[in-house]
Amino acid sequence: MRLPSGTISSTTSSRISSDPSLQLLCYFADLDSLSLSLSLSLSLSLSLSLSLSVCVCVHWLQLTSLFLSSSLHRCGSISNSASLYLSDVMTQWPMY
Repeated sequence: MRLPSGTISSTTSSRISSDPSLQLLCYFADLDSLSLSLSLSLSLSLSLSLSLSVCVCVHWLQLTSLFLSSSLHRCGSISNSASLYLSDVMTQWPMY
């Protein structure tokens, strides 16, 4: 007779309860599965936090580059306006 997975027959259960070494083995197997699930959840949370920080960093870099490019564009247009103004003033300046 084959048992569905996850069920323990009554003879196996009585053997485990009567044998201390099997009890210890089951205890450590439970600890192993607990530590495995904890390490998996920890690695998943670390992976998620790492990807979130990468996304934040990339977004910050995009915003910084956008700000710098708009600032440089403004500085360029101001310097162009200033040079045009100076050239107009110099051409209209009377020469003595």
